Amino acid sequence: MSSSPADFPIFNKLPSEIRCQIWRESVPDYRLVPIGYQRDTCAYVPRIGPPAVLQVNRESRREGLTIYHELRLGPVSVQDCYVDLERDIVYLRTDLGSHNDLILDAGSTMGNRGRLVSPPRGRATAAMPALTQSSTMIEEREQNEDPSHFPETLALWHSKVILYDLLTSPDGEALLRRFHVNCQTWSLMHRLYHHRRHRLPVHLKHLFLVYERGSGPLREDIQLNPIHWQGHIARGSSEENSPNYDEDRIAIKMVQSFAAMKSCVNRRDQRGGLPYVLNYTVTARSLDRDNVAPPLPK
Repeated sequence: MSSSPADFPIFNKLPSEIRCQIWRESVPDYRLVPIGYQRDTCAYVPRIGPPAVLQVNRESRREGLTIYHELRLGPVSVQDCYVDLERDIVYLRTDLGSHNDLILDAGSTMGNRGRLVSPPRGRATAAMPALTQSSTMIEEREQNEDPSHFPETLALWHSKVILYDLLTSPDGEALLRRFHVNCQTWSLMHRLYHHRRHRLPVHLKHLFLVYERGSGPLREDIQLNPIHWQGHIARGSSEENSPNYDEDRIAIKMVQSFAAMKSCVNRRDQRGGLPYVLNYTVTARSLDRDNVAPPLPK
């Protein structure tokens, strides 16, 4: 879409109803909306600009705002992050955690390891008691100790903030229907979600672990490719020699690990007669920033 009237000189002479219809029809069927989490402010920032229809003129922006709204995640809206959650995919990436020791032991019950610190000031913990009660996350620390002194504690602290924001946001239910997140972030968040699964007001439906590749510019039309890795590939084959072979192999193992975690026995649930298995799917996708192609069907 161009903002130059020279491309269609009679556009402004069209009836306003037709112009407004054209603006609405110009909205793409699919947008990938990547956002990042800032650890220093516990805030979210968009990694791409607003939709084009919001940037042409007042008329186009007015029509665009009938379709898009600012993403509501956390105590305030994400500034300049406009989405239509019926068609757009929001992808959350953080730098919490690391690639090390992320493959989970599916037989672990994660025993009693203390209490997770509360969300930072400004997050009303009374609104979400399920996230502030005793947990089985990490080694207990004294309340007057600074969590920044303990890297693992700090990462879990931030992951708790993110999950809290998802569960208390007006857009949280729509985001968790198709939750796209990088693997390091979910490796921390799943602990909170798993152990509170029957007490949370919103439940995860489809989890997509996104592996971001390349250094090209992010664009809203970048596709998310499915990752398919076969466990028995003949040595010397083209698949084995592909640049993403090892990464894809690890991605699929992560999917299998998280999928297996869904059926782990939670002793509290067992005593209460509650089901063990979490009802959500896990899928791996790659985001190739150096290769823009038609979008993947939802």
